[in-house]
Amino acid sequence: MLRMSCPSCQRPVNAFAVSWRMQPKDAARRCPHCNQSVELGFSISSFLVWFVGLAVLSAIVGRIGSSDTAVSLPGIGFAAIIALFASAYLRKK
Repeated sequence: MLRMSCPSCQRPVNAFAVSWRMQPKDAARRCPHCNQSVELGFSISSFLVWFVGLAVLSAIVGRIGSSDTAVSLPGIGFAAIIALFASAYLRKK
């Protein structure tokens, strides 16, 4: 579960909850607490920091006890997914 804080009221909002996803796609999504219009954004710099860090960690952990020098593709995929969720944020619309 990914919880972010609303940019106007600072209360936690679960952007991937069913109630959030059921809001109309063409209309602005609103904070359930203050009814302020918000949108979901992604920070490229935060994504890159998380992805590189997790990819390096995955490569190090993957090589422990293994003679194979190739980087694990599932490990890189896992790093990309975690980095994507970690770089998400809410902003005022």
